[in-house]
Amino acid sequence: MSGKVSSPVSHQGGHLIKAQWHSFLAFVRKPVLPARASGFSGSAAASVLRLFMLDLILMTVLIGAALAASRLGFAMPDTALGNMELSLPLIALVVLGAPVVEELLFRGWLSGRPAHVAPYLIGIAAALLGAVIMRASGWPQPYVAAALGVAAIIAAAVGAWALRGRPPFGWFQRHFRWFYYLSTIAFAAVHLSNYDESSPFVLLLVIPQALAGLIFGFARVTYGLWANIALHILHNSTFISLALISAELT
Repeated sequence: MSGKVSSPVSHQGGHLIKAQWHSFLAFVRKPVLPARASGFSGSAAASVLRLFMLDLILMTVLIGAALAASRLGFAMPDTALGNMELSLPLIALVVLGAPVVEELLFRGWLSGRPAHVAPYLIGIAAALLGAVIMRASGWPQPYVAAALGVAAIIAAAVGAWALRGRPPFGWFQRHFRWFYYLSTIAFAAVHLSNYDESSPFVLLLVIPQALAGLIFGFARVTYGLWANIALHILHNSTFISLALISAELT
C-alpha cells in the first residue's frame, strides 16, 4: 500500500469541474439556446464558481503570454484605467457598475425570450424615432430625449410584463449561434476604446474580453442573468485587486 488515501469529495469535485468545462466547450463549438435558464440554486452557484475558475485559468495564461511578449521587447499600449487614479468611486464603477450595465446591454436579451428582447427593440425604436423627430423639427434635444426616454421605459416595462413566461422566439433559437458569437464580438470590440492606439495589434489585447464574453454568454442562457453578472463582477474584482496590489508594490 502506498499510504495515500483518495478523497471521494475531491474526486467528485474534480469530476464536476471537468464536466462543467466540457459542457462549456461543447456549447462554444455548437451553441444551442435552452428553452429556459435553470435559475438560481446552490448547484447553479457552484457551477458559476467552476466557470470562474476556468476564467481565471484562461486569464492567467493570457497574462503570462503578455508578460513574455513584453520581455521580448513588445511595447504594450497604455490602458485608460492605467492612467486613472484608483479612487473608491472608480473601483465601484469598475467592479459593480460596469458589469451590470455591460451584461444588460450585451447579454440581457440573449435568452431570446420576448419579455427580454422587447425592451431592447423598444429602446432602439425610441432612439431612431428621436433622431428622426429632432432632425425634422429642430426641437431642443434634451426635451425630446427625456420624453422619449420616459415613454420607452414605460413601454418596455409594460411589454416585459405582458410577454412574461413566453418561450424564446423560434427565429432566435434557429439563429442563436450567430447572436451568441456577435454578442461576444461586440463585447470585445467595445473594449478597444480602452486603448489609445489604433494598430491592428490592439485586437490581440481584447482576446481576454472575447474569452470572458463566451463564458458570460454561456452562463447567461444556462443559469440566468444573475449568473453572467456575478461572473463579470468576480472577473473585474480580480483584476482591480491585481491593479491595487501592483500600485502598492510600485
